[in-house]
Amino acid sequence: MFRVGSFLKKYDLYHETNYIPMKFEGPTVATIFVPSFHFWSETHPSERIKFMERYFYPRLSCVNHFITISEVIKGQMVKHLGI
Repeated sequence: MFRVGSFLKKYDLYHETNYIPMKFEGPTVATIFVPSFHFWSETHPSERIKFMERYFYPRLSCVNHFITISEVIKGQMVKHLGI
């Protein structure tokens, strides 16, 4: 539904606030709050970790800009995720 809606409406920018950006033909911004699934994977159900491995990591390259909630999270993403 998202792909159809974004194609028909011709949006200029896509902002994802829930970690997993959908495919979009334009600039994408993602807000990352605390990627605890990456830093403290033992605190998450294995299904969530598998989901993030399947969708979050591969789609990082689709994001043009990231917004983080703190300089600490920004630093962790730069250091550990290569962003």
